[in-house]
Amino acid sequence: MKIIKSGFGFNNFKASIPTTSNQQNTKSGDVKSPLTKSPNKDSYEISIGYVNDAHGQTNNMLRILSGLEGDIVLSAGDNDIGDEKNKAVHRATFKFLNLGKVIATALGNHEMDTTQKDLVDSLKSYNGDILTINMKKDLIENQDKKDVKEYGRVNLLDYLKPYKIVKVKGEKVGLIGTAPIDLLDRLTHPNYHTDCHVDKLDDSIKGTVTTREAANPGAKKSAGRK
Repeated sequence: MKIIKSGFGFNNFKASIPTTSNQQNTKSGDVKSPLTKSPNKDSYEISIGYVNDAHGQTNNMLRILSGLEGDIVLSAGDNDIGDEKNKAVHRATFKFLNLGKVIATALGNHEMDTTQKDLVDSLKSYNGDILTINMKKDLIENQDKKDVKEYGRVNLLDYLKPYKIVKVKGEKVGLIGTAPIDLLDRLTHPNYHTDCHVDKLDDSIKGTVTTREAANPGAKKSAGRK
């Protein structure tokens, strides 16, 4: 099922994931059910629900909640509209993500239409995580104090994550969030975020993988597709 209207959309689909345990779930769709051994299986199937471009519009959010489902639920970002004068919109946006059991969302340009402080204040009510592996930022300590105060800057990356590992049907699944390369070119208030940078995706992923491998030298690599 797929519904798209006025720019927003949501979808439910199934994905085949390589397994490291060589097991198969006994109850399809049950995230918590145990896996049983299946020597002939090198992958398992999960359903993924996702949403994009809700843009803080409550009418769209209600429609999305009526059909959003999956073993895991994600968002591609632009959940908010970034209206800095209407903080009720921000609160409604993150309440919507909580009600939809969206465990992780990417960072869209509309999330960055407010000051970093306002984004963090809203994010504190979110039960999930904003994931962005390629967003970089100058430390507050190295910036002009006048700019920090005037533009509402904080150590934003302390509240965002590059990736998240979740357990679905007994298997660990890695989620990587990315920001659009041109995110900073599409902001309503670019001065708020001149201390931010968006790196090329390939370099960011390679750097994170290398760091994780160095921290977990005994960890097994999961199967991947070329």
